[in-house]
Amino acid sequence: MSDERVKRSMLAALLMSLPAPFFSLGLIYVRRPVKAVVCSLIWLGVLFAQLIFHTFDSFSGMAISTGLVLLTWLYSILAAAWHARRGLTLKEAQRDMGWWLVLWIVITLPTGQLGDLPYKNYVLQTDAMAPAIGQGEQVWVHMRGANSLNVGDVAVSTEPAGAAHPLIRRVAGLPGDVLEYRDNTLLRNKREVMRTAQNPFPSGESVLTVPNNSFFLTADHGGDVGYLSPRSAIQGKALYIMRSKDWGRIGKSLTAQ
Repeated sequence: MSDERVKRSMLAALLMSLPAPFFSLGLIYVRRPVKAVVCSLIWLGVLFAQLIFHTFDSFSGMAISTGLVLLTWLYSILAAAWHARRGLTLKEAQRDMGWWLVLWIVITLPTGQLGDLPYKNYVLQTDAMAPAIGQGEQVWVHMRGANSLNVGDVAVSTEPAGAAHPLIRRVAGLPGDVLEYRDNTLLRNKREVMRTAQNPFPSGESVLTVPNNSFFLTADHGGDVGYLSPRSAIQGKALYIMRSKDWGRIGKSLTAQ
């Protein structure tokens, strides 16, 4: 068997093992269909766990799921390259693989459709949320989280209009809430939300009723006034810190307790 044939076989197996979520195709090529199906089932299981149990909503769940997928991907690459070292011809790779390939496609194709998960990273551009979120820190945001926002949660909004980037702010008022600013204290329905030396209401009033389908958002620090954000402008709900220069802050929860 020529070295050139072995190189071609290994290169083909590696190339087939790289693209997600179809990385187990390399194992189909080297005639290891059971391993390919198991790897695809692991990938599919991680995605279904997210859909059913929302595992990516917690940092530990996201880390475990991501680690499991990466290990499966790495195994697929190494196993495909190992089995391809004997130099398969295309005819050998195709032999007796038809129904295994069909089974692999049935399992794998749904993972491509489920792979568009509703999460995104945002970076805080200012110190407005210190010390909860530092300037330059990256937060993990659930893009469909507007319906589950509560007072104390952190939201990402495109309001006010004309902002250079989406703003990350604390939810201080829900639709229908009556907010008051009195004695350096922001009250929500007569209960204290936060203490601040600056009136958080943009027009300087002392009482504000949050309109339906809107939220009142404030900064934790920096002297920024609050603002009303329509529900349609809410990009999502920040769940935890995803990246920070201080490794001890990674994974810190940002949801209201």
